[in-house]
Amino acid sequence: MSVWWLFSGGSVMLDSSFIERWNVISAATMAVGMGSLLSRLINDKPMPFDYEEALEQGMEFLLEAGDGGAIICGQAKARTFSGTLSPLDWSMNAYIVVAPKDERENVELYKNVVEELNNYQDLLLAIKNKSSIEEKQAVLGRAYKFFKSLSNDLLSQADPVSKVCSEPVY
Repeated sequence: MSVWWLFSGGSVMLDSSFIERWNVISAATMAVGMGSLLSRLINDKPMPFDYEEALEQGMEFLLEAGDGGAIICGQAKARTFSGTLSPLDWSMNAYIVVAPKDERENVELYKNVVEELNNYQDLLLAIKNKSSIEEKQAVLGRAYKFFKSLSNDLLSQADPVSKVCSEPVY
């Protein structure tokens, strides 16, 4: 399936398969899987049979989000970027929930998000390689909170019935 855009009097054809890679449902599935996997690690439970697939999806998401943030910060790396900023946008929402709020400049916030996404990616790589993660316990806790917040946000977008609405205070 292709999407046609009218651009400067001509047409540009974009292949929507790379844009569709990270739709709300696929990203929510990844975030729920990662939250579950990290929870199992925190609670010293055995890994599920498909944990390597979940790790790969989590690492791909973090790479895509980190690359989007690096481009915005002007620090583009020599990695591939598919052209969608959705993973970065969703990551920003989750990061702001997880990280303490302050009054830093937007560029500084993006740099912090990219750095934290890279920390999460290093953690997932260590898990995948079955390396010791003893020194990464603080990152493990933050990554769990990140993916949990991300999954809640994406699930509420994918299925509005699951959205948590605030109650009025009387």
